[in-house]
Amino acid sequence: RSDLFRAVPAVGLILAASATNFLRYHDYPLLSAEVFLFAAFFGMVALGISALFSIRNRYWRVFLETAIVFLAVDLNADSPIATAVAASGALVYLILAGGTLLPLLTVMFGVAFLTSLVGLGETRSSVEQDERPSAATTTTRPAVLHLILDEHIGIEGLPPANPEAVRLKDELKASYISQGFRVYGGAYSQHLYTIHAIPDILNFGEKSEAKADKNKGVILGENSYFEAMNRYGYTIHIVQSDFAEYCSSSAYASCTTYGAENLSVLRDTSLSAPERAFVMFFKFLSLSKAIRDLSIAFDFASYGATSALGREMPLLDIDQRRRTSTIAALAALDALNSRLIRAQPGELYFMHALAPHYPYAVRKDCSLRPPMEWEPLATSVQHIQENAYLEQVYCVAEKVGVAVRALSQSPAKDNFVVIVHGDHGSRITQRPPDQENLGKFDDADIVAGFSTLFALKGPGLEPGYERRPAPVASLLGQWVEGELRTQPHPTSHGTAQVYLGDRDFNPIQRYPLPQGWLDTLADESASR
Repeated sequence: RSDLFRAVPAVGLILAASATNFLRYHDYPLLSAEVFLFAAFFGMVALGISALFSIRNRYWRVFLETAIVFLAVDLNADSPIATAVAASGALVYLILAGGTLLPLLTVMFGVAFLTSLVGLGETRSSVEQDERPSAATTTTRPAVLHLILDEHIGIEGLPPANPEAVRLKDELKASYISQGFRVYGGAYSQHLYTIHAIPDILNFGEKSEAKADKNKGVILGENSYFEAMNRYGYTIHIVQSDFAEYCSSSAYASCTTYGAENLSVLRDTSLSAPERAFVMFFKFLSLSKAIRDLSIAFDFASYGATSALGREMPLLDIDQRRRTSTIAALAALDALNSRLIRAQPGELYFMHALAPHYPYAVRKDCSLRPPMEWEPLATSVQHIQENAYLEQVYCVAEKVGVAVRALSQSPAKDNFVVIVHGDHGSRITQRPPDQENLGKFDDADIVAGFSTLFALKGPGLEPGYERRPAPVASLLGQWVEGELRTQPHPTSHGTAQVYLGDRDFNPIQRYPLPQGWLDTLADESASR
């Protein structure tokens, strides 16, 4: 019983300190119904773990205390080495000294809990704003809105076998053209992943100086796009996520950074307290690398069972369930749209929105789905993912329409340009089209991975539809180097090719786009 009584405060304070530090970091109010539910659940977890100490066996107790030390460090340190060292040290001490670490853990995490409770830890705001003095804009150049919509598939890339996709194809085309856009349905990215796709696009296909990491994101560095817009005399306003950093690559009047995975974005949503607690739970679990790895192993086994049994098996999918990037991106896009009503000629508003990128959190009217539906459990059924994704595309298209209407009522209403494009396709595939799967993916996978949106609206630009294939980097380069006045044209430079990446997303091999898809795009009767 003495071990049990020592375990309850130790385990309870480890979880309480870790959770409080987590909530404080996300600037989330502790006195809320969802936090109460969150705390109640982990209180029961703490009692359950502590109850295991009622089993009176020395080796069992050594195992439990070592596991608790491992979990305590894993939840709070972003270093597998630190976690392994702490757990190894605890194991050696417990075996050689024969004592217990529970009183020490109680004191350490009791202090940590009180420290976090009074707010002495690090706090990260969901939105950070940096404004710099800038001279009044004197240029007569048009105001520019440039939106990069992450993971937005191209119109000609929508899967023809899906009736919902066929319907969306017609509606998107009609909607953009009716708003005065020239739409390039056959546009494609040459890269499958954001960290290489966007540097390629903003450098118009030339070599990039970006610093890219598949886990940490990308820092764009100097690039041809911002160099040109600075040269044209634009006052630049940037809205970025904390995954892709643009502000260091250009002089700017304002830089707004939204936290893609900041928990506090849930506070202003329609989600109920239990639904918020659900997201909070998975976001907290994802702090532990060990728990994430166990989740991946379980999901891998579930995929195998699904294939063997022919029916869907449940997935934990912790990494996806904890994501709030769609909600954060749409909130940031709404905030930008509210600013566009004041847009002046000579101002550039640039935003990279992590939408319609997964998780598929919203319906076509932009209302939030319950979190249990954000990432379908039946992920091996491709049309389920496609339909959830397509609804999110509808929502994003409506946000673009709101932006155009805002600009139409701004001081720049008679002189503005809108650039809208993706960075890669939906990537909803049977096999990711990368080097590891060479010979396993099919033509549909390539199209879903690389086809992406490109649309332009500007003074003197004829609205319409262009079906022929063209790299987004080339189209944007022509438009910008033509000083936003010369209509881009798809140009043929041999075989249309993209890059396959390795496990770290680095592009290492060129690969042709499917000839069948290119042949359909060559049909001029579909362009106007």
